[in-house]
Parts: sequence; structure tokens; C-alpha cells
Amino acid sequence: MPSTVAAQCGEVDVAYYVFLFHLVCVFLLVYHAHSPSYKQFAGSLVHPHIIFAIISMFFSAEFLYVAESPELIDLAGANVTASTNDIVVCYSYYVSMFAAAVTGVTVAGLFGPRDRVGRRRAPEPPPQPGELRMSRIFMVATLAACAPAVLVLSAHLGELLAGDTTFQLYMRESPLFFIMTGILLPCFAIFLSVRKPWSLGSIVVTIPTLVVLFLSGTRTNVVYGVIVILAAAVANGVRLSALWMIPILPTLAWFLASSRYFLREGWQQFGSYDDFVNSSGGYFSLFFDSGEIGMAKAFTNVVLLRDQLPWGAFDSVLGMIMFPLPRSYFTSKPLGASAYFTQELAPLRWLQTKSEITITGYGDLFLSFGLSGTLVCVFVLAFVWQRGCLWAVNGPRSRSVLWVPFLIFWDFLFIRTDLYNLASFVWPFVVVLAAYQLLLIGSQKNDRDTKRISLHAIQSARPPTARRRMIP
Repeated sequence: MPSTVAAQCGEVDVAYYVFLFHLVCVFLLVYHAHSPSYKQFAGSLVHPHIIFAIISMFFSAEFLYVAESPELIDLAGANVTASTNDIVVCYSYYVSMFAAAVTGVTVAGLFGPRDRVGRRRAPEPPPQPGELRMSRIFMVATLAACAPAVLVLSAHLGELLAGDTTFQLYMRESPLFFIMTGILLPCFAIFLSVRKPWSLGSIVVTIPTLVVLFLSGTRTNVVYGVIVILAAAVANGVRLSALWMIPILPTLAWFLASSRYFLREGWQQFGSYDDFVNSSGGYFSLFFDSGEIGMAKAFTNVVLLRDQLPWGAFDSVLGMIMFPLPRSYFTSKPLGASAYFTQELAPLRWLQTKSEITITGYGDLFLSFGLSGTLVCVFVLAFVWQRGCLWAVNGPRSRSVLWVPFLIFWDFLFIRTDLYNLASFVWPFVVVLAAYQLLLIGSQKNDRDTKRISLHAIQSARPPTARRRMIP
């Protein structure tokens, strides 16, 4: 027994060495965040690198937490256990993937557009008439997308206030709500990309949007809405230092816990909010010993059980591409990796709740390509992501407001979900953005035609000038 304890302590020590290496990678990522090539976003609260680094630190903390108590790694509904050594090995896999991502970011920064580094941004031109018209259209679209949530809330407000059920359950029964919520976020981002966030029109749109996102029970949507507002403020010249993370992180933790209590768990089964927190073992256990942050548990189980799961190498990519297609007509459409993982290892949970054990984007890639393939994929994705970040922040203000939150949320959702579920965020964004670009091009073409016709009419109405007499 003493030798077993000593061996376990030695494995935990190895985990802390892995953690130190992870800290070095985080430092390098944060160092890149202060590069002059990021203009006004350099070192800001909504810099993609800073948020990426903070999220990775949370998951490292969870790996260390479960390494101290390996019994916490048991998968609900399946007979799966893991030793401390298994957890440490899986933690080293995760850190190596994070290091591959940081390497991709570094290489993309080294071979990026050097002529833009340190160059002062030209004065932002005022919005064009076509952009202002589009902002009014998407203002109406944003408010219209809030309507289904208002209708659902009005129909079930009494039961929600009584604590008989959760608002999220009603939202799951309303496919229209999910469609409109997917449209709501990109419409809101497009609107703020033209209007300043502190204008009266922006406030009128922002308040109902955040209320609807909060009542939907989907915490990630609320976070995305707040990131859009902050990115719009930074793009318009407001300085928001990354030090604001110090008060924001505890506030975010309280928000996640309280929204889970009121909107997801059904608060009536608990005597009070404090009873809910205490029943979960306090705030620390509420996050690191529950589904709030499931990276360590899910990823460890994927690594341990990959050989037992016949998952196709490109099934996740194919499912992501085919996401908008109805499964009733396209029966070959693959399930998401998380849904497949849950069906195979926790079939009772799947039959009773249809809820997935989220294996994260890293777990999805590992399930499909193994360790070496995942390292290559993560490097390429990080390289493309970094070039996208540089392209977004070095463009016009509207481009920064529209794309920086999307890029931030891409890495957040990639860590928090799989590729198939990531498509539920990407596809609405792509469709709405394509519609916006087509409408904007058409509006600008009409403006040019109108200006050309007006100029031609003015020239036609002008009286002919008298010819000057030629002097011999």
C-alpha cells in the first residue's frame, strides 16, 4: 500500500512538470497577444489569444484535480475507470496538442504580413449608405429572431417561476427557437459591426438580445453576445485591458452556476441557491467535478477506449459538412462523435435523456486520427486561425467586430464541443454572412447606378457653354 501511494505521488509530480511546460506555452501565446500587429486589440480583454490561454488553464486545472482523485474519472453509465497514470498520460497528450496549436500560431505570426506590423491604422471612413441600410435591416432581423423565445416564455412563464421545470426543456421542444437563435447571434454581430455599441439603437437591440440569450439556458450564447459587445467597444477605440479578467472570471463563474440552478436544474428541488452549491460540494467541485468543464473526464475516456470504437477517420468532417441536411432524407449522414461515443458507452443515458457526453474537439480529432494525426490537424487549424485573426484586426472596424468574436468562439467551442456540434454555430454564421454580403453588394450597386444616372441628368441639363473666339 505505501508503495502504491508513493507511485501515485510520483505520477502526480509528473503531472505538475507537464503543467509547467503548459505554462511556458501559455506565456508564449500571451506574448503574441501583445504584438503591434494586433493594433487596438493588442493586450485587450477580447484578444483571441488571451481568452484561448485562459480556457486552456481551466482545463489544465481540471486535469490536475482529477489526477489527485482518479476515481472522479468514472464515466456515468459505463464501467470505465482510470488510474492516475492514465490521467497523467492523457494530460500530456492534451498539452502536446496545445503546444502544437501554439506552434501553429507562432509560425503563422513569423510568416505573416510584416508590412502591417507597427503601421498606424488609417482614419476609419464613415459608414456608407449601403452599410447603414443593412444595419437597419439586420436590426429588424435581430429583434424578429427574439420573437420565438418571447412566445415560448409567455406560454410557460408560470411553470418556470414555480420551479416545476426548466426553460431549456421548452426550448428543446421548439425547433423554431433553435433556428432563430442560430440566426440571432450573427445578425446581432452584423448590426454592431456598423453601429457603435453605445448608440441608442444599439442599446435598444442589445438589451432584448441578451435577455433572450440568457433565458434560453444556453450559457455559451450569452458569452458570445457579451464578446460581440466588448469587441465592438474595442474596435471603436475603448481601451479594455486584459486585467479586467480578474473581476470578470469570478462573475462568470457565478453566472454559470446561477443559470444552471435557475434554468437547467429546476430550482424547486433545492431549498435555496446555497443548498444547490453545497449539494455539489461547493463552487470548486461544481465546476471541476461536474459537466461544467468536462475536458479531463471525456478526453481521458476517449484516449482509453479509442481502439474499441470503430469510428471513421472523416466521419466528423462529413457530418459537419452535411449538418444542414435533414437526416430523414439523407440516412448516410453521420452522427456527431459525442453522440456516437455516448451511444456506445452509455446507451442508457442516451435512451433516457438524448444528452451527449461531450468529448471536445481535441477528443474528436483523436478519435478520428490518433495522436500524430491530431497534432498535425491542430497545427494546421491554429495556423489558419492565426492568419484569420491578423486579417480581422488589420481590416476595417466592421470586419474586426464581425470576425474577432467568431474566431474567439471558434477556439472556445472547439474545446467545449465536437466538430458536428460546432457546425450548429458555424453554418448559421456562414449563411447569414453570405446573405449580408449579397445584400450589401446589391445595395452598393444600386447606389452607384443611382449616382451615375443623377450625374448624367445633371450633365444633360447643363446649358452648352459658348465657344471662345479664337485669337489669331
